[in-house]
Amino acid sequence: SNGCWSSDGAEICLGGSRADHRFQGAFELKALPVDYFAPLLPPDVRWESVLSGRGSLAGSLSGDDLQADILLRTSAGSLLSRDAGGEDDRLLELRAGEARLKLQRQALQLNVDLPFADAGGVEFAAAVPAGKGSLLQRPLSGRLRLSVPDIAVFAELMPDMDNVGGRLEGDARLTGSLSAPGFRGRLSLSDGAAEVLAAGIALSAVQVELVGRDDGNIEISAQARSGEGQLGLKGTANLLPGALKADLDLSGEDFQVLDIPEAEVRVSPDLKLSLGGERLAVNGDLRVPFARIRLRALPETAVTVSSDQVIVQDAAAADPAAAGQRRISARVRLLLGDRVSFDGFGLRARFEGNLLLIEQPGQLTTASGEITIPEGRYRAYGQNLTIERGRLFYAGGLVTEPGLDVRAVRRPAPGVLVGVNARGTLKKPEFELFSEPTMSQSEQLSYLVLGQPLQGGTSSEESNAMNRAAMAMGLAGGGAVAESLGEQIGFDSVGIEKGEGEITEDAALVVGKFLSPKLYVSYGVGLFDPVSTLWLRYTITSNWKLVTETSTRSSGADIYYTIDRGR
Repeated sequence: SNGCWSSDGAEICLGGSRADHRFQGAFELKALPVDYFAPLLPPDVRWESVLSGRGSLAGSLSGDDLQADILLRTSAGSLLSRDAGGEDDRLLELRAGEARLKLQRQALQLNVDLPFADAGGVEFAAAVPAGKGSLLQRPLSGRLRLSVPDIAVFAELMPDMDNVGGRLEGDARLTGSLSAPGFRGRLSLSDGAAEVLAAGIALSAVQVELVGRDDGNIEISAQARSGEGQLGLKGTANLLPGALKADLDLSGEDFQVLDIPEAEVRVSPDLKLSLGGERLAVNGDLRVPFARIRLRALPETAVTVSSDQVIVQDAAAADPAAAGQRRISARVRLLLGDRVSFDGFGLRARFEGNLLLIEQPGQLTTASGEITIPEGRYRAYGQNLTIERGRLFYAGGLVTEPGLDVRAVRRPAPGVLVGVNARGTLKKPEFELFSEPTMSQSEQLSYLVLGQPLQGGTSSEESNAMNRAAMAMGLAGGGAVAESLGEQIGFDSVGIEKGEGEITEDAALVVGKFLSPKLYVSYGVGLFDPVSTLWLRYTITSNWKLVTETSTRSSGADIYYTIDRGR
């Protein structure tokens, strides 16, 4: 029997019946606020309107001879956005709109009309004729008209952008079928502009054009300007789920991709992107004619991976295809121009180089080539060292593990040159002092750090500087020896740990052992200051840990609570 439900002025009435193998039903909707569907809209966006409608449905239980007639109407209203202060900003004024779906004698018709108050709107019509065979396979016809005079009304839907503008126009005819739809026509964005807040850049002269062809492919053409440069994208694509494919060419000259206090970067790409199913291939060159990076401190979001981290996963999870991820393969040559510089952490240098970066699905990125330092200075231990030779070279290994060959020198006195050679890998460099004329290592270190030969009355401050330099050059080797020794005598960890920052007077030899899966005990003895320290770390739960520290000078305890976000 018929029944009606109401709430705050909104009402819906339902009714239906069934006789033998046939059924019929109807509904009527009155004054339902569109706010009921707020979870379907982007956060902080609200559609202020009222929905009403009616509809009927009839047919057989077997699904044959299904008939439907559904009409929905929206009242005139507004699209609103809530700002940080909790106030509503009016994005777009809408006139009354309607959508109607009719299914009769296996023929389908759908019409949508959503006009804007000032100008423009959305008009959509689609039809499938009566006939034999599945509704999803019969020919589809229709038309889409879209006109948005200024896309600034949608700026609130793009929180990472500001000052969004441009005109969106579209006129296309539908082709294909419901199971494989296509369009023949044009969709374009002209005079587009936006500020990308995270990158600090302003895009201008943005032009995007999509042209549908009879064969189902879409011709894509796009271009934009940033800074003094430009970027262009051309190619074809088929976006249907079963036939996803794209071949695109990305090219540009001096296009600014980053302009923030820490970095300014311009690129000139010449790349080919090929997408087929779940596989994406990227090939070509990426030139960096200009980059100026100025880092005074690592950002708070920078996290160093623990050296004892081990990732365990099964074969299915390691396979991108099994995990539903896009399989990416890349062969890109990175070319650094003569205006690429870095200034931070004591290093001020200019870089040049040529690297071939290769990535295969399920494998880490590898590189071949080298990056050189034509000129640069490095400040360490209060002294400025001139970089006479600087190379990071790659021989097909991981991009994070280049070889190192650096020669830095200082001329502290007439006729005296001292310096340091750094070789090996970036993670474990090996340091070697040298001088002209030849002298002992202690004299070389004194000239390098203090600018003068060793003297009997060296102050404590000068001695500390000497200790820091010696520790910096020797800790890497000492740690490796200690680690090897620890494996032989049964400790879980053995190594030399520095103090905070560059206070190497706090450096200590530390040994550690897990007494149980939850209890870890470590003991350290200072190398320069003979202070003994005992640490206990007890894992209470996956989120709670208790850490204590006891030494001959002080004692203390901390409780840590860890929150993992982004899962």
